[in-house]
Amino acid sequence: MKKLILSFFILVFIGVGFHQYKFSVISLTKVPKLLSRMRAKEFCTCYFLLEKGEDYCLKFVLKGYPQFDFALDKVAQKVTFSNPIASTTAQVVEKQYGCRLLD
Repeated sequence: MKKLILSFFILVFIGVGFHQYKFSVISLTKVPKLLSRMRAKEFCTCYFLLEKGEDYCLKFVLKGYPQFDFALDKVAQKVTFSNPIASTTAQVVEKQYGCRLLD
């Protein structure tokens, strides 16, 4: 009886693991690019459109996440956030339209 119950739980565990692997909403390989895109867009909006300071926007964008490298071009009004896997640039279109992702 114990072997039957143990076999059942092992089978359920393997089934749940396969389901999560096969049908997860976001593949784990896409997470670094997603985080890079999210940070670039948020920082662009905070810094150029809301006109908050650079320190404020960096603290807001990087809160709870690892440090990313970033490059700020104030003349062209664009910012690039990068990590070892992904890099994303966001630029201001116009004040009324906000920022757009360039890559």
